This record gives sequence, structure tokens and C-alpha cells, in this order.
Amino acid sequence: MKILVSDFDGTLFTTEEQTRKNCMAIHQFQKEGNLFVIATGRNLDSLLRVTREYNIPYDYLICNDGTMIFDHNHNCLSTVYIPLECNQQIIRAIEEDDPYVIWYLDTGHGYTNDPNLPATKCIVKLQDREKAKKLLSKIETEIPEIHGYISENWLNLLPSVTNKSKGIKKLLDIVKKSTNLVDTIGDNANDEAMLKDYHGYVIEHSIISRQLDCPQVESVAKLIEELKEDD
Repeated sequence: MKILVSDFDGTLFTTEEQTRKNCMAIHQFQKEGNLFVIATGRNLDSLLRVTREYNIPYDYLICNDGTMIFDHNHNCLSTVYIPLECNQQIIRAIEEDDPYVIWYLDTGHGYTNDPNLPATKCIVKLQDREKAKKLLSKIETEIPEIHGYISENWLNLLPSVTNKSKGIKKLLDIVKKSTNLVDTIGDNANDEAMLKDYHGYVIEHSIISRQLDCPQVESVAKLIEELKEDD
């Protein structure tokens, strides 16, 4: 048995043609007794809108960058929330930096501006990348319970106790599987930890392809072909 953990946007979900090829390869991978896991920064509701439309297969989902884990029936197996007292601190830091910026707390299923609701993540709309880096540094310094990363359009803030890699470890503990079974594939900053901590592959020509000492592959489908050849 193998366990393949894939990032979603830009890795599994790309062009319509490549996404179709990836899905066909995943179905075959599963038929051969392997497990396929999606690890994404998206929340469950956002992810399901796409997976249902394209009939994308999976055995488990790691959502919100590791803060939530679901089985294939969408039963929640684990949740890590931002400490509730940190919500106000995060919002204060954001609004002191720019009172007009767009931000949301992610409950794991949707978005809110209510700091009294439990949230697994906070996202801030990027206006200026350099300014976002300074805000992230300030928040990580002043609120040690929080860490984050900058994606293409958003500053992402989440509990410092988790990320995609730690989400994988928690899933393996739940399903009682060995870390030696795991291969990972991704293309962006929030994938770095899982690519380093497990047997990682990076999508060719992606943002992090030159930053990591990982084998490069064209797609999820091509990686599955390679994994078969290694058996």
C-alpha cells in the first residue's frame, strides 16, 4: 500500500484536461489498494463545490492547511481552532495596519467577520505583498499562537500548532498507518513542510520548484505512473 497526499489548487486541480487525467490516475491508484488524500488550504465547503463538479476521488481530506481532517463521507475526524482569545488580537493587528482591508475568519465551512465564532483560519486580502510580509511578521511576533504564509491573493493565518504536514501526521495516527507509506506532491508555500517531512515531489515550474531539493514532476497523473514503476 501507498498513501499519496496531494495539494489541490495548482497541483491536482489545474486545467480541465489535466484534472481529468489526474482523476483517472487516482481512480486506478485507489483500485490497486492505495489511499489518496487531498491536503488543501480551502475549507470543506469550498473544496466540495469543485470535487463534486469534477467527480474528483479521495479517501481523506485535510482542509484549511491541516486544521481539519475528514473521511470520504465528510465526517470530521479532527479540528484545530485558533484560540478564541486570539481572534480579537489578530483583527486588531490587521485593522491597525489597514482599517479598510478585506479579511475573514474561516469557520471551516464558511467565512465570517464575527470574532466570537470559533475559526480555524484567518485570511486577509493582499493589497501589497511587502506590506503583507511585515504584517505577518508582526502577528507572528506578537501572537505566538499564530503562524502564516502568503499565497497568490491572500495572507493566511492559522494556529501555530498545525500545518499540512502535521495534519498528515494526525491522519496517520488516526488510521494507524506508517509514515513510510507516504508520498506528497505540491506547488506552493503551504506545501513546503509536507514535501520536506515526507517523500515530496514538486510540480515542475511552480513557485517553489527552485526552492526545494525535491524531485520535480509534471502532474499528479505522472507521479502515479512513477510510483507504479517503483513497485
